[in-house]
Amino acid sequence: MVEPTNLIISLINLISLILGGFSLGIIFWLSRRNNASYLNYFFLFLVCAVTSGFCDWIIFNWVLLLVPGISSTTADLIYHIFWDLIGLPAALFSVYFLIRTINGMLKLHFKKVYYLVFILLLFIITVLSYLGFYFRLEKTESFIGYFMIKMYTYIIPAIILSFLLFAYYKSIRLKKNELVIGKFIIITFSGFFLWNFLSIIPVSIGVWRHVIILSYYLALFIPSIYLYVWREDFKIIPVINKNMDLEEVFTTYHFTSREKELIFLLLEGKSNQEISEKLFISLQTTKNYVSNIYKKVGLRSRVQFVNFIRQYH
Repeated sequence: MVEPTNLIISLINLISLILGGFSLGIIFWLSRRNNASYLNYFFLFLVCAVTSGFCDWIIFNWVLLLVPGISSTTADLIYHIFWDLIGLPAALFSVYFLIRTINGMLKLHFKKVYYLVFILLLFIITVLSYLGFYFRLEKTESFIGYFMIKMYTYIIPAIILSFLLFAYYKSIRLKKNELVIGKFIIITFSGFFLWNFLSIIPVSIGVWRHVIILSYYLALFIPSIYLYVWREDFKIIPVINKNMDLEEVFTTYHFTSREKELIFLLLEGKSNQEISEKLFISLQTTKNYVSNIYKKVGLRSRVQFVNFIRQYH
């Protein structure tokens, strides 16, 4: 008979995985319907983060639940197969994809060499994780296992929280209508801070570890919901078929030839700066053209305009 404690833990695990699944579904839907590149990075972040959480203690509990009478040694080995070989590397690369997500939102342009060095470092740590698993199989004492525990418990959260604080500092310089990005960063920071705080509390109750995992999945779910609810404020532009025939729209609203050029560039997701460079006109002239385009159709934002074009067809 299954013990009540195991049932509670399994229920917590199930809720955690449902939250993770919803997070993935929401961002996958947004990334497929929109051309904001940072959504793709956020989706990859979620894939890695959900995988990492599953390989942490959820898989360990399920092994104990589904295989009654399994020895603690065997269960521990199965746990480390999943964690050392899949979970920890996934956690490492989730940091990279989160950084790329925030950089995309804030339009921070780091040199490619920095990303390459960071990825190389992640691969080195992944190799160390594999070596740690090898030493575990050989039943050899190694500092690698100790280092990996500290890596996941302290170093990875410290990197995430430090970068989010840096990103928030950058976000407060944004225009007022873009402060929604700052709120997203604060929500993400709060979730990861809570998860890290709970994980370092020295509580030995078996259920507690799984409550921590639940807080981890909540830290993924709430920012995903926020992105969905406030997607228009993030200026997430719907993808438009480049071969779409817009002649009827052009005729109905009497767009000039220059305005037609701008409209096609707007639908490609080009920024005002990119449009001005493409058409060899000043940034202010571009803004005037864009403003006039919106006025002709009675709209006020790029998101509204692109949605209008989609609905018009």
